[in-house]
Amino acid sequence: MRSTNVKISFELKGRKTSLCLEEQFFDELKNIANRTGVSVLQLISSIDTERDNANRSSAIRVFVIGDVMRRAKENLPAQPLGEPT
Repeated sequence: MRSTNVKISFELKGRKTSLCLEEQFFDELKNIANRTGVSVLQLISSIDTERDNANRSSAIRVFVIGDVMRRAKENLPAQPLGEPT
């Protein structure tokens, strides 16, 4: 399986920044944001605030994997992108 990277640029805490994530991680990040009723930027900001010394992209990957694992453990269905919550 070949993965495409997605680079996004945004402003966080008053500073311009960017990150690069594999498309699958970015898609799941959008799903989580949609499911929880926040914007992707709000979700990234929240993850950024809680990360220790990990780099931002790694912290996001760990967050996404944690959400996927929690939902699998609880047998919660994944919500396809774009469907209302």
